[in-house]
Amino acid sequence: MSKQGLLIACTGLLGGALASVAYQAGTARATVPVAANRLFYSGQLLNGAGALTGAHAVQVEFFSAATNGLSVCGPFMANSNPINGQFSINTSGCDDDFKAATNVFVQLTVDPGTANAILIPPALSARPRVGAVPFATQAERADVSAAVTGDIPATQITISGGQNLQQRLNELALKNLFCGETTTPVAGNIGGYAAADVRCRTNSGCGNLATVHMCTADEMLRSARLGITLPVESWYSAGVVWFEGSTGTGADCNGWTTSSGGGEGPLWTTSFPNRETCNNPRTIACCDLM
Repeated sequence: MSKQGLLIACTGLLGGALASVAYQAGTARATVPVAANRLFYSGQLLNGAGALTGAHAVQVEFFSAATNGLSVCGPFMANSNPINGQFSINTSGCDDDFKAATNVFVQLTVDPGTANAILIPPALSARPRVGAVPFATQAERADVSAAVTGDIPATQITISGGQNLQQRLNELALKNLFCGETTTPVAGNIGGYAAADVRCRTNSGCGNLATVHMCTADEMLRSARLGITLPVESWYSAGVVWFEGSTGTGADCNGWTTSSGGGEGPLWTTSFPNRETCNNPRTIACCDLM
């Protein structure tokens, strides 16, 4: 694994909005989803050929300065996915530390404690600043003067982005998540996207509601991050994607209209996204507002 060739692309949500700082050695982003575990540092290990496969440990630690400085929080560590290099590190314990810190800078280490350990950024190089974290962890808390008494409607409290508090609460409360899979496997010619949704409403146990539908890629990833148990092998919709080493592109089996062995579609396999040729029957992953 070349130290020069390693790239880390890190993504995450911070109070529902993406905050990012990109640099050659990687991209630093932080997220605060709504839940007891609010803060995650997520991303993907990449090299010149694509995703870095195999077993790798990823460590993240936050510091008070771009170089040297004191540790603000961490270190925390998690293993990357051996298939696609993705990782997600729970850093929820840093919430109060971030709020108290004037500045926060991030340091990653791949395979710490080994002869092949790689610092991102390299030693003595400036760490990227995670400037959005201290603000965003507090931005959606409404500060109301102690002199104000009585009930205040959530629709009357304005928060960042021009929304009122009730609108934001509605967004956070209603998220499309995995709710079940169809009981009858089907090959790629499902009859189109609408027909796939119908199968979810009548054959998955999620309920015959208009909001029940075939899951999309972002819904499957969101469900995985929340620890929802996902199917062993189920189709989901992801649009057009290219898989290294595949015979062609996977375009949701041509919009779920072909069962050809030459076509491919996205397949969720227990804990990570994969692919499958369209001639193999699989169940359909179904999602609904939860």
